[in-house]
Amino acid sequence: MASAALSLVDRLIQLATVRAKNREKYFNNFIEPLYSDGEQIAKDYMALLTELIHRIAQARDSREIAVWLEEKRSAFQPLRIKVRALIEGEFMRRESPDEKDSITLFKTGLWGLMKGGASWEDEGHALTWEHGFGDHTVLDLLRHARMQSLSTEWRELLTRHASRQRKAIEMAWQDVAKAYAHLRHEYLT
Repeated sequence: MASAALSLVDRLIQLATVRAKNREKYFNNFIEPLYSDGEQIAKDYMALLTELIHRIAQARDSREIAVWLEEKRSAFQPLRIKVRALIEGEFMRRESPDEKDSITLFKTGLWGLMKGGASWEDEGHALTWEHGFGDHTVLDLLRHARMQSLSTEWRELLTRHASRQRKAIEMAWQDVAKAYAHLRHEYLT
């Protein structure tokens, strides 16, 4: 009986060790790379939106800004596709309520980052309602207005939209960073 109890304790220890290793492996193979890729994307989007605001102030006409935005549409496209595919994958589904909350925030933040980054250079409305901005994108405003010159009011409107979209991307990234910190603590400590 004592040997059976010791064997059971040994198996429970092994099970806990395997579970801990699998958690660490999950974090290192999925969460950490997604965070690193997301960080690159967030930095790029924030820098591009800062440059967009500068270009709005300096441009001679709206066509100049639209051409620049069109050129930027393909930037980081392969990385965005990879992150979207990983977010949609089965590995992001977890059963534990604590893990689900952090995973959900992590996933929502990454989606917000991806949608915000994609929409600032696209036509239509920004897709970042959950992060505080869902109005017309700068490119959408430029295409619909078909204005050649940039009045002070027009520059202010474009700048306001670019600034609000940047803020939405920053908020999405804050969600990712907050969830990442929690997941790191949960999986690696």
